[in-house]
Amino acid sequence: MKKIWQPEELVEHWTLLPDELALLTHKNEPNRLGFALLLKFFQLEARFPLSSQEIPAIVVNYVAKIISVPPEKYREYDWQGRSIKYHRAQIRKFFGFREIKVKDAKELTEWLTEQALIYELKLENLLLAAVSRLRELKIEPPTQDRLERITRSAIHLFEERFFHQISSQLSATSKTEIEQLLQISKEDDIIANQDSTENDATATDDTDLESFSFSELKSDPGRIGVESFHKEIKKLETLRRLELPPDLFNHIPTKIIQIYKQRVAVEQPRDLRRHPEAIRYTLIAAFCYLRSQEITDNLVELIIQVVHRISARAEKRVDKELLNDFKKVTGKNNLLYQIASATLHQPEGVVKDVIFPVASEETLKNLVKEYKSTGNAYREKVHTVMRSSYGGHYRRILPLILNQLEFRSNNEIHRPVIGAIELLKKYADSKQRYYEGRRYYSLCF
Repeated sequence: MKKIWQPEELVEHWTLLPDELALLTHKNEPNRLGFALLLKFFQLEARFPLSSQEIPAIVVNYVAKIISVPPEKYREYDWQGRSIKYHRAQIRKFFGFREIKVKDAKELTEWLTEQALIYELKLENLLLAAVSRLRELKIEPPTQDRLERITRSAIHLFEERFFHQISSQLSATSKTEIEQLLQISKEDDIIANQDSTENDATATDDTDLESFSFSELKSDPGRIGVESFHKEIKKLETLRRLELPPDLFNHIPTKIIQIYKQRVAVEQPRDLRRHPEAIRYTLIAAFCYLRSQEITDNLVELIIQVVHRISARAEKRVDKELLNDFKKVTGKNNLLYQIASATLHQPEGVVKDVIFPVASEETLKNLVKEYKSTGNAYREKVHTVMRSSYGGHYRRILPLILNQLEFRSNNEIHRPVIGAIELLKKYADSKQRYYEGRRYYSLCF
């Protein structure tokens, strides 16, 4: 309960009504004050205070003034005797509440188990939900320790059912692949027997394996480049070999799956193997399910970064080539006017005799250079360098991406792009330079 109360809040929440004042008859001053405070506290919190200190002094003074009892009498109220038990029973009866029973605790556990997904398996949220549920049922909540035990039991029961539900949906092939993924590898032996420095030095030796070890599946893409694409593609192929059902976690919020993924992320394969089968299969399935999505996102992000890199390097290269030739020509508008005027004055004249006296040959050369370094010619040159960089190095990424990712769009505007991607997939291994597609796309890649 909060410690600071405003005057209007005291009036609203701590003022005793006539039917409540009637319950104070035939009680001495300490019991009258203690009973009144218990009554209003229970009305607010749907529980009784654990000690006298839980009720703020400002509240004690306000209630004491209402019932004309000195506030000091509150210290004489017995919190351990028979009177307070009788007072609690009176208050429960007045509000229509009852004490919690074993049957109620079991029903609450089952209810919390069903609500676990909604509250994201968070103990604090489920505790609040439990208190709210008991208040709705007009049942006095148990002690905080017992309520926590009930809530933790509900979380455990949910996980037990969840693990069996998910593992039962996995095929024999998926379970075999999961077991194979968790088998002790050279990297696991290194982790178990050497320090972290030695492990870092040898971890790179496993990148040439046909399938990644489970520990390597947790790693980031690394530096931008073709090698990063190969690593991410290899990870994705390893995960897809598990053949997880596409709808395995459709009914589970991503935040819940993320909780189990994080559990896997901090455990070594040898630790994961110690879990019972249902837990082991579910944890690995949750990790691989989300990791597959993350790696797909990584591949798209790598594509974007590679395009930016090609563009930036092309512009830098072209800028360097043009820097020495760049000459800025001032007064271009006036120069254009003079050239036009001279041309109109002698339309049949020779360029050398008509134009050069107005704009020298050197000035015109500088003007051409400036245009090439700032206009369409510049952009065309940058595009040419980008195509050269792509064709000479990054082009081998395209078949890898097309084989692993599926592109879709319901937008008619994007249908030509989807058609072009389908055509590229069809001829990915062909040495042809030009292709005629369903809509006669003329593509070169």
